[in-house]
Amino acid sequence: MLSSAQRYLAAVIAEGTVETLLKHGPVAHLFAGEEERLWNYFDRHVKTYGTLPDFALVKADTGFDLAAQTQPAAFYLDRARDNHLQQSLLALLAEVHHKYLAGINGNGNANPREALSRLGNAVMALSVQNSGALVLDYRRAQDLIMQAFKAKMMDAGTMGLQLGWPTLDAMTGGLGTGDMIGLAGRPAAGKTWFMLWMALHAWAAQGKVPLFVSMEIKPLTIVQRLLAIHAKLPFKGIRDAALTTKQYQQMKHMLVESAQSPVPFHVVDGNLTASVADLHALCRQLKPDFVVIDGAYLLTHPTERDRFKRVAENASLIKQHICDLAPTACSWQFARPPKSSTGNQKKQPQTGDDIGYSDAILQLSSLALGLMQPESAETIKQREVSILKGRNGETGSFTVNWNFDWTTDFSEVTERVEELEVE
Repeated sequence: MLSSAQRYLAAVIAEGTVETLLKHGPVAHLFAGEEERLWNYFDRHVKTYGTLPDFALVKADTGFDLAAQTQPAAFYLDRARDNHLQQSLLALLAEVHHKYLAGINGNGNANPREALSRLGNAVMALSVQNSGALVLDYRRAQDLIMQAFKAKMMDAGTMGLQLGWPTLDAMTGGLGTGDMIGLAGRPAAGKTWFMLWMALHAWAAQGKVPLFVSMEIKPLTIVQRLLAIHAKLPFKGIRDAALTTKQYQQMKHMLVESAQSPVPFHVVDGNLTASVADLHALCRQLKPDFVVIDGAYLLTHPTERDRFKRVAENASLIKQHICDLAPTACSWQFARPPKSSTGNQKKQPQTGDDIGYSDAILQLSSLALGLMQPESAETIKQREVSILKGRNGETGSFTVNWNFDWTTDFSEVTERVEELEVE
């Protein structure tokens, strides 16, 4: 029967990425006795090759017969940490009693003050150790850094998740697990179209598995929009069955090509994932590489009824539980501009502070984008996307096409890219 520590390594192998191992921090102390040999082999393999060994290789080289597990690696890691903590505390109490307290009734040299000091220091060390990835001593960071370096070398030909706009992809170097991308705009500003553009690029250009959750628009409309972008056809022509013969053939060709893709593109009706907990369960089942929540402000919460508190709480839950599984993009709304004393809405530039419901959205986002331009003659064919917050404090903007006539195109207008500023 496998121990919790062995099950943890098995689940790490099943999840398939070195990143899973890195984000959990130091775990070597969880492996004792014969299991220490297993960990040393696993650790050496990752450091040397930047990849995880598979089950067959582990069995051949160590004799440990690991197998795929039903729960995520973090579940078994918590179990292993609890077991280690229990055994360490029992051993500590036995040691302190034997060394410092056994003679408390006059049968030896008791030293309760030394016992207190030993307990205090040991419990503090255990607390830090049990915090895992939450506390890291730079002096002990060599293994973590080298593992990440080797993994990046093995994957040097690719970036992380790309969104399909060169300015952003160059700025971020690609997005990864833990990243939350926020896209804010007023109603009908084009948020859903841009979210679909990101997801489709991840799927078609990178072979990633997207999970697109639509809280406002029904799945049929979503897949029609996806097809319009993918096939470069006008959405209204697809929706209203008003394509030319050539366009119709182009649509059929793209549908056949899409059906042959080796990876799925999941589109989910928001009614099926009304809460973050529902979405978390679905992600565990489908294992997406990219999660998109269109209309994240509409997610429900099991206990919070106040909409402002609900959105703030859900944003935190998304960051903690969904982003930990895959980079996650969420669309939000800008608050309605305040009115002046004459009753007219003030024409002041919007910022990240104007995202509706909660300041937590901007704070939690690794990357925040804004669609701020009102409808005008200048925005008929192009739209400006504002970078409200980059991972390293970048701000700026870039321009994308806004084309619905004979094609559906939101690609970046690369000849007009503004220089980004770092705050």
